[in-house]
Amino acid sequence: MLLLLTLQKISATDAALCTAVRAALFPPDWLSFEFTKERDPYRPPCMEPNWDPNTPLPVGSPVHLRLVQRLTCTNHTLKTVVGDLLYTLSGEDAGELVRLVGLGSAAGWLSERGMFSAFQQTAQAS
Repeated sequence: MLLLLTLQKISATDAALCTAVRAALFPPDWLSFEFTKERDPYRPPCMEPNWDPNTPLPVGSPVHLRLVQRLTCTNHTLKTVVGDLLYTLSGEDAGELVRLVGLGSAAGWLSERGMFSAFQQTAQAS
């Protein structure tokens, strides 16, 4: 957890390092992904339609999948730290966070921060 906190603080203070951390954690297809009307907004980008964040990931799964999965874990501290890191890597933009991890994974964290209703209003306006 200390590593995640360190990454979050570094990313928050240095834009170049934030870009580097983001590129290191997320594959290019996730970073370039765009939602369409046919796409399930609750599912993270590039994931199969039957993806379940509560199913254990296989050994050797990429870090970005592990981080997305931690947004729905029962360890509140871990969930908060991961959410803070991903929000920072998203340029502190709730819409970008949802685009990267899916609405299902981001909803709880956004709600705890009081940003869910603002995100909904922004999404409805666009």
